[in-house]
Amino acid sequence: NYLPNKKVVLVEDVVTTGKSIMKTIDAIHRNEGKVVKVVSLWNRGGISSVYDVPIKSLINEFVPSYYGKDCPMCIRNEPIFDIKSNSYLT
Repeated sequence: NYLPNKKVVLVEDVVTTGKSIMKTIDAIHRNEGKVVKVVSLWNRGGISSVYDVPIKSLINEFVPSYYGKDCPMCIRNEPIFDIKSNSYLT
């Protein structure tokens, strides 16, 4: 193990649901480390902690996430531009 009794600060780029943070904390705990804080650039999910570990972020701005069937723009048949593919989704 690389982490016995080590304190760890977890660094994330964007926090949305906290699921990836949970998985990472679980892996660190399995390797006997202790996460003492999570820091991120942008917290878009409005989450203040995971497993009682505080999250501190440079930007705290809630941005809702939707599944396709619940997306307001999809329901209104508005075009959605995907910046990754540089095209409109169909």
